[in-house]
Amino acid sequence: EALRVLPNHSQAHGNLGVAYQDLGELDEAQVHYRHAVYLNPKDWLTLKNLGNVLFELASTDLENGRTEIAGDRLVEGRTFVLQALRLNPAVPNGRQVLQAIESRLQALRGRG
Repeated sequence: EALRVLPNHSQAHGNLGVAYQDLGELDEAQVHYRHAVYLNPKDWLTLKNLGNVLFELASTDLENGRTEIAGDRLVEGRTFVLQALRLNPAVPNGRQVLQAIESRLQALRGRG
């Protein structure tokens, strides 16, 4: 409803991203997180959430043998999480998400 009335409301897009992520609809979550970040590039929580959803999507890509796509998502996700941490070093779970992304990237590099 909020997006129908205010389609460019960044917080509404961020909240919808969370809802879709909770439902396992990661592609939809990513779309809304990206739109929220576009509207408000300093929203550290949404930046972290976008990085996290890209990590989750990369995990699915790896399970399906799409290593190049997974690597691209991980690099992009790391960028978003680093932006979030620059804006707010205390972003909840930010360091954990970054560590998970870094570990997965290191494992991918070990394969290549």
